[in-house]
Amino acid sequence: MRVWLVTALLLGACTIKERDQKGPEIHIEMDQRFIQVGDQNPGANFMLDTDPSYSIDITITTIDGQEDDSTTLSYSPVASIDPVFTVPTITVPNVAFTTGGSSQDVTYKSSSPLAIPASAKGQTMTIHVDGKDSNGLASNTIDFTAKLE
Repeated sequence: MRVWLVTALLLGACTIKERDQKGPEIHIEMDQRFIQVGDQNPGANFMLDTDPSYSIDITITTIDGQEDDSTTLSYSPVASIDPVFTVPTITVPNVAFTTGGSSQDVTYKSSSPLAIPASAKGQTMTIHVDGKDSNGLASNTIDFTAKLE
C-alpha cells in the first residue's frame, strides 16, 4: 500500500506541461535586374544577355518558430541558415549574408551578389535552403531549380 501511495505522489508531482512547437518558416528570393526567382514564384529563369556573368542578389526571409506551453506563447528567431547553390561543372562561390530587421523574423541578405560565370549558360542551378531557430527546431526545406538562360 505504501509503494502505491508513494508512486501516486511521485507521478502527480512529475506532470509535464504539454507544449506545441512549430519550427520556423523561410523563403528565398533571388533578384537579377528585373528577374525574380524564388520558392514562392517557381518557374522563373535567370537571363545572361550580354553580361560577363549572372549577378544575383539573394534575400532569405524568415518567420520565427513558436512554442506554446498552454500558458505562454514564445517565439524563437532563426539563428542559422544553410543555403546551397549548385551548378554542374561550375564551382559556385560561398555567399556571405548580413542580417537585418528586428530580433524577430530575421532577414538575411547577401553581402554581395552571387556571381555565376557566363560559361554556365544553358545549365540549371539547384537551390537548397534550410535553417534552424534558436531552439534548434528545423525550418521548412526549400528545393527547386532555375535555368541559366
